[in-house]
Amino acid sequence: MLNKLLIPSLIFAASVAIGCSSSSSTSKDGGTAGSGSGTAGTTGTAGTTGTAGTTGTAGTTGTAGHDGGGTDATAGTDGGTAGMGGGPDINGLKGMCAQKRNDMNSATPFSAADFCALYASVCGADTFTGMLTTADCVTTYTSWASKKVMGMPTVGEQNCTSYHLCNAEQGGGSVATHCPHAAGTALCVPAN
Repeated sequence: MLNKLLIPSLIFAASVAIGCSSSSSTSKDGGTAGSGSGTAGTTGTAGTTGTAGTTGTAGTTGTAGHDGGGTDATAGTDGGTAGMGGGPDINGLKGMCAQKRNDMNSATPFSAADFCALYASVCGADTFTGMLTTADCVTTYTSWASKKVMGMPTVGEQNCTSYHLCNAEQGGGSVATHCPHAAGTALCVPAN
């Protein structure tokens, strides 16, 4: 008699277990099986693109200096040479002079454009025979690239003139003394 009660109870338990599963098949008693899939998540929203920065404004052109009593006009001081064309920064060039004065005749030479801009600013109002002009400065300084100083075969002409231009930059009496050196007319005379 125990066997008669036990077998139907096992069958009932098995059918209940089958009906509660998450399989996709139908149960034996004709009911529909539960679905095993969940709801898909939503896609995230893309971020926005940043805005581009604005372009800076160009500087204005500097004004020319006064003619100094009959000589060629020279470029204005400081901001005068660094107009819209992006010319040399005179204050920056003057800042290089401490090292050039320290290095003396071994000073790293200025580029032709930088030398001539600083020369016009420092020596432009000083008049003497052989002074460099706006018209001949770049050509003259460039021609000194491979030349040595007369009487000093180990000293480059551009090294010497760059050093003495920085000495003149100190102002006072040093302008009258060192501008002729920077122009290659005294002390820094180029050897042929």
